Amino acid sequence: MSMLRLVSAALLFAHSLFMTANGQDMWCGKPYQKGSPPVTIPPESMFPVPPTSSLPLLDFSCNPAVQPYISGEDELATFLLDAEITSTVGQPFSGIVGETSLQVELVHGQSIFATAVIEAGRRGVEVNVPLATYFAPSSQGYQIQCVAKVQGASTYNSSTVLKYLPPNQNGSVIKLDLRTGTLLTKPKGSTEYQPIVPYGFYTSFSDYLALNLSVVNEIKAQGFNVIHPIPPFGSNELRDAVFDRMEEVGMYLIYDMRNDYQNLTAVREQVESVKGRANLLLWYTADEPDGWGFPHNSTTIASGLIRSIDPYHPISLVLNCYDYYFKEYVGDAEIVLQDTYPIGINATHSIVWDTNCTSTYGDCGCDDCLPGAGLRDIARRQDVFLERAQLMGRRRSLTVWDVPQGFGEETYWPRYPTGKEFVAEVAISLLHGATGVTSWNMPTTAEITSAASQLALEAWPQITQFVSDKISVFTLTKSDGDTVEAGLWYTANTSRSSALLIIVNVGEMEDSVSLALPYAADGGWNKIFQSGSTATLSASQTNSNATATVDGFGVAVFVHDEKRDGMPLLVD
Repeated sequence: MSMLRLVSAALLFAHSLFMTANGQDMWCGKPYQKGSPPVTIPPESMFPVPPTSSLPLLDFSCNPAVQPYISGEDELATFLLDAEITSTVGQPFSGIVGETSLQVELVHGQSIFATAVIEAGRRGVEVNVPLATYFAPSSQGYQIQCVAKVQGASTYNSSTVLKYLPPNQNGSVIKLDLRTGTLLTKPKGSTEYQPIVPYGFYTSFSDYLALNLSVVNEIKAQGFNVIHPIPPFGSNELRDAVFDRMEEVGMYLIYDMRNDYQNLTAVREQVESVKGRANLLLWYTADEPDGWGFPHNSTTIASGLIRSIDPYHPISLVLNCYDYYFKEYVGDAEIVLQDTYPIGINATHSIVWDTNCTSTYGDCGCDDCLPGAGLRDIARRQDVFLERAQLMGRRRSLTVWDVPQGFGEETYWPRYPTGKEFVAEVAISLLHGATGVTSWNMPTTAEITSAASQLALEAWPQITQFVSDKISVFTLTKSDGDTVEAGLWYTANTSRSSALLIIVNVGEMEDSVSLALPYAADGGWNKIFQSGSTATLSASQTNSNATATVDGFGVAVFVHDEKRDGMPLLVD
C-alpha cells in the first residue's frame, strides 16, 4: 500500500534492500531513480497472452460449485460444467454452438462417479453428486478429472479439486461460491450460510483501532461489514482486545501477515492463534510482493503452510503491478486484490523521482496507468486480472477484489479523492467484476467516510443480493466515449423478476448512456442511492429503451420491484 512507499529516510533504506545485481532500486521490476540506467524486463515476468485463433476454440472446464463442502452440512456436491467458445483459450472446435453436445464423465481415480451432457456454448450446467456415496471427509482435496467427448470427434479434458472437509471444531468456515465469485458466511447468530460482498477499509491499528475500541462500533454503524487491520499489532493482548470487539459487533476480520509471511515460524504461530475466531473471513499473505520484488514462490509457500493448518478460510493477497510475475505471485490463492491508484497522479512523469514513466522504467504511483484514463484504469486492471484468471484455467476459482484509493496528500498522490470520486471508484470496480472492496485506508477524510458510508447503508444490501445471485444475468453498457457505464443485474424465475442498475460517470462532466432495460417503464424503478446532483433514468413507456444521465463522477443505483401480474417482461 501507499504507506510502504512514503518518501522518508527509513523507508527509502528499506526499499533499497530490494535491488538487482547492479544495485538499482526497482519497483515492478523497473528502475525508478533519476540517473539509473534502463534494464531489460525479463520476458518470463510478463503474463503470456495466447494469439487470437482464426477458428473457434472450446474452453471446457469443471469446478465444484462451492469450496469447501463440509461433512454433516452438505449432502450433495454440485459440479459446474462450462463449454465456452472462445478465440484465445481451449482446443479447436468444429461443431455447432447450441447444437453440438458433449458427453461428460467425472472421474476420481479409475472410477466414473457422474455423467452429464452439455451443449457447446453453455456455461454453468450443474451436476449433483451425493458426497457420502463417493467420498469421505478429508483434509486433503480430491483430484477430479473431467472428460468431455463429441461423438466421432474431439475429446476435451479438464481437472479440478474437490474439497470435502470434516467439520471445523475450532472456528468458522468461509466458503467460496464459484458460481458467483462471492463468499458464503454464517453471520453471528445465524445457522445458515449467507452471501457477503465485503466492503470496508484497511484500517490503521496502533494509532487508531487500538486507541479506542469504540472505533470498531462506529465502523459497524457506518454500514461496513469488514475491517482489515494493518499490522504490526503490538502485543497479543492488544490485538485480541480489538479482534474481540470486532467479533462482538459482528465485523469480519481480514488477518494481514504482510510483515511475516516469509517467516514460516511466525506464520504458523499467528495462524494457530487466530484461526479459531468466529469472525475470521480470510487470510492475507503478501502486500504488493510484485512491486517489492519478493521471491516469486514466497506467497505459494506461505499459503501451503496456512492451508495445512487451516483449510477452512480463503487466502488472499494484493498485487500492485500491471504485469510482473502475476501467475507466480497469485499462486493458488482464491482472492487477488488489485490496488490501482489513479487519482491525482501524473501517469507519465514521476513527481517524486523526476523521471518519465514507461512500460520499462519509472514509478508514478500507478503502474502502467494510461495518461488521462483516470478511473478507467481501475476498470482496465479488473478486466485484465479476470482475463488472466480465465487463461490460467481459474475463471471460477480465482476472484478479483478492488482496493479503491482513499488516501492522498503524499508522494505520488498530491490530493485525496473527493467523496464522489471514491464512490465512483467502488462502482466502476463492481461493474468490472469485483466481488469485494477494501479501500486503503482508514482513517481518511470526513468526505470520503461519509460518501462510503452512505453507499454502504443505502445500497450495499441490494448490491450484495444481486452480485451473489447465481441466476442473475449481468450486462454492461457504455456511452460512446466510455465515460458513462451502466451495469444491469437481472434475475427472473417463475415467481419473481427483479433488477439492479448501477450507473457511474468516470468523467468530470455530466453525460448520458443509452441502454436496454428488462422492463417497460411503469414507475417500478426505484432510485435507492445517488452520489452527485444529477441522476436520472428516462425510459420509454412502451419498450425497453432508456437513457441514464449522471453528473461528473456521479453514481446512481436503481432497483426494480418484483414483477407484478400483467407487467410486460421484455427480456428473456
